[in-house]
Amino acid sequence: MSSAFEKICRRHDVTFIFPESGYKRLGVYNPYDLSLHGSNLKILPVHQQRQVIWKQLFQVSQLRFRPGKTPSGLKRLIRTAIGKKAALLYSLLSLPLVYIFFKFYCYQRLSKLEYKALVELLDNEKPDLIIHPCVLEGVYLNDIIEESRICCIKTIFIMNSWDNPSTKRTMIGQPDWLLVWGKQTKDHAIKYANMKAEKVIEFGAAQFDIYSKENFHSKDRLCMEYGIDDWKRIILYAGSSKETDEFSHLCLLESAIESNAIKNCAIIYRPHPWGNGGYKGERILNYNWKHVHIDKNMISYLSDLNQDNIQKKSMPNYKHTQNLITSVDAVISPLSTILLEAMICGKPVLCFLPTEERKIAKHFDLSLYQAHFKEFYKIEKVLIAKSKNNLIQNFHKLIKYIDNPAISKNLISESEYFVKRFNESYSLRLESFATTIFNEENRKL
Repeated sequence: MSSAFEKICRRHDVTFIFPESGYKRLGVYNPYDLSLHGSNLKILPVHQQRQVIWKQLFQVSQLRFRPGKTPSGLKRLIRTAIGKKAALLYSLLSLPLVYIFFKFYCYQRLSKLEYKALVELLDNEKPDLIIHPCVLEGVYLNDIIEESRICCIKTIFIMNSWDNPSTKRTMIGQPDWLLVWGKQTKDHAIKYANMKAEKVIEFGAAQFDIYSKENFHSKDRLCMEYGIDDWKRIILYAGSSKETDEFSHLCLLESAIESNAIKNCAIIYRPHPWGNGGYKGERILNYNWKHVHIDKNMISYLSDLNQDNIQKKSMPNYKHTQNLITSVDAVISPLSTILLEAMICGKPVLCFLPTEERKIAKHFDLSLYQAHFKEFYKIEKVLIAKSKNNLIQNFHKLIKYIDNPAISKNLISESEYFVKRFNESYSLRLESFATTIFNEENRKL
């Protein structure tokens, strides 16, 4: 959707591989409906038994005692995910001598469960290079690493988001190269995934390429679309996937504006595309708001919410996200990547951490002190409200940051630690990087 593979498809023979329909990261999309720039598409069945073994091996390995390497937050995340009984068993399996035998046992099991479909695919396609975009966890990840080593095929893995190297990864081995967003994720890949520095490339984020393009969507146009007086400050409240009570947050802001505790402001609410509007998010669309306006492109998504606890997913057009961020005056969010996007655009940001909700928002509780967020909290010009009581106080500081060129410049500069900037498109750079690999291999021959 970001056209990241357009150039490589035009200049090389590319085959796209997808799992069967229903795979969670494909969401509602059918691979055959995607624009693949004229390339081939094949479906590779997932080997479920191997997936279970790889996952167990990784989870046990991460519970091993490694002073200064494995953050306690990651261990807590794994223990929560697998449950108390499995956590106890895996902790025993992670003991030094026990782990050696457990690892041997896992590889013995894997050797008896050949991934025939993958082996046949590689034998038929005979690829010179495998590119695997992922969250450093997934249905093909470790099998690609293993089979590519056997077949002497070079591999490029591309991370999807800033938490991947520190918390999402389930890699047992290592690819030949890992393309990361910027210095933060490079450091995390070296520290947490034991990657060699020269194999980790700061490559930017394909989905953020759009922010390097000029945008002509103005605040005046946004005011017309939502019926907001053009003299008001417009603050975007961007929801997250962390299960916090976003309805109560919006009610707090609505009440503060109505009572003039906050003056001359309007709120636009944009739910996270798979955050369900937070805790009991279906309340948001049914409430009679005076000062809160719901993102018109996400109303149908909110309309589809119910109380069956099934996660709904949407995939809004990135152009719309760019239009929204560049047209508002500032952004508030409880732990969402959109805070980085706002910084890239030089918009003041307020990171809202309603710590009193940790009991109802388990995802928020587990994410609060993860490595990638800890470094974000340290940025001087990023405002942080650690409770609902603290939100309005920091909201006033946020208003003062608006239209301050020095702060805008500082935020743009700080964002480059997380997402490196380039003049050339991601698509062109990816094709160039692949071509460099091919040329080096040809020289060796």
